[in-house]
Amino acid sequence: MTRAAAEAPTWTWPVARLMTDAVLGELRRTVPGHPAVRDGRAWRFVAVNLHRTLTGDDAGWDGADADLFRQLGAAEFAAGHDAQRVVRACSAGSRRALAALGEPPSAVVCACAEALFAGVEALSRLTSAGYARARDAGDPGGKLLLDAILTGAADLEALSRAARWPLPEHVVLVALEPGAAAPGGPALADLDAPEPRLLLPDGTTPGPFGARAAVGPRVPLPDAAKSLYWARRTLQLVHDRVLPDRPVTHWADHLTTHWLLADAFLTTTLADRALAPLDALTPTQRTKAADTLLAVVSTGGSAPEIARLLGVHPQTVRHRLRLLTDLFGGRLADPAERLTLEIALRARKLAGTAAGEIGSTA
Repeated sequence: MTRAAAEAPTWTWPVARLMTDAVLGELRRTVPGHPAVRDGRAWRFVAVNLHRTLTGDDAGWDGADADLFRQLGAAEFAAGHDAQRVVRACSAGSRRALAALGEPPSAVVCACAEALFAGVEALSRLTSAGYARARDAGDPGGKLLLDAILTGAADLEALSRAARWPLPEHVVLVALEPGAAAPGGPALADLDAPEPRLLLPDGTTPGPFGARAAVGPRVPLPDAAKSLYWARRTLQLVHDRVLPDRPVTHWADHLTTHWLLADAFLTTTLADRALAPLDALTPTQRTKAADTLLAVVSTGGSAPEIARLLGVHPQTVRHRLRLLTDLFGGRLADPAERLTLEIALRARKLAGTAAGEIGSTA
């Protein structure tokens, strides 16, 4: 027994036993025929790890007996069941466990809820890994089915039955960098491709992926290739430093950027025509005038407000405003022209970032 376990409050072990009974009881009702859920080693594995979590001595839910739950996941695949069936049973068992606690002090409830959450996550990870391993024995990561979905092949139903992977109505595609981790659960993946990709049924929580990733839009299954296109486009914009560098970037959070950069020829032509008056300035003057013009058309603020936004003196802004009025005239007062100017300025700024021209001088 570890020191943490030896010094734990006396209530922790009885509560760990109660929670184990509830979780495994729900598993027995859901998967009655599999020996893992009735094996005494499985009960002890869950109880000991729940107790360790309660006492702050979490060992990571690993060891020889963890294979019992990987075997359970493999058996679920062999029986043709949904990969999430065991996960749902574990979650239901955790709710039963909390209900069975009665009304202990709130600190006890919080500790039990955290332990159960960690336990359900660990058991889900183990069973999903076993499910994925069994599935991959016939079609590694579901590559054949994934390729068929992305190319619009006609034999999807046959491949779906062979992979025991039911076709969802809607999907989300994920573009990944090399080195991504193999997914568990219901994902289809090709992580060995030059541009690794992953398909998730709608409703599946994306990540973690073990590498930088971009999540495309939710689309009907026949449009899966469109989701992958936009996921890859999003990941490229992260590489180009147009979008912030985060572990996971969602296409839906950057629609304006995608729109402005969707057609380089069109946006370049628009920017060149709309911003032609700036061509008469030197490069340094042009950058400062463009920053000021963007602040004017996007905020409509006064000279002091724009000065605070740009971090310059109000008199500097007034000087630039006079210059912009000379260059653009009545266009600055026309709402339609102001919108065109803002679109052109933002498009040029994004295009410059993508090309590596990052930063400007106020």
